[in-house]
Amino acid sequence: GARGVERIAMLGLCLGAWVVLRTFQAHPGKFCVGIHVHPSWNAEGAHGGDPIALAKNTPQPCAHLVIAAGNDQPYMKPGGEIEVAWAATGGGIRSKFVLFEEMYHGFVTRADVSNPAAERDVKAANAEIFDFLNAELKA
Repeated sequence: GARGVERIAMLGLCLGAWVVLRTFQAHPGKFCVGIHVHPSWNAEGAHGGDPIALAKNTPQPCAHLVIAAGNDQPYMKPGGEIEVAWAATGGGIRSKFVLFEEMYHGFVTRADVSNPAAERDVKAANAEIFDFLNAELKA
């Protein structure tokens, strides 16, 4: 771009992850990486839409990291409906799904990190985010 920006990523936690998907659809081709941390894609239903259809219709090419907690919806976990659909794009949507089974929705920002398991998983989730961004935003 004019200012040297070639690739743009978005990160959303909870409802913010829904905003990431909606923004990708509203501006196809503008964003290349989406990070979804314990997503609340089900917010799409409150607006008359289908969260699974929203995710399946993500514009390509792009890459998405989805970090799910144990009590998040099955369709957003590894092996779930969205991962299967994105894998079927033949590389149009590159994705990584990570499950923190012991954690609850909201853990990345709200976990009690004095608990060793919570501290471990919050650190691991943040490492996943930075590793994914570093890999996907390389020039």
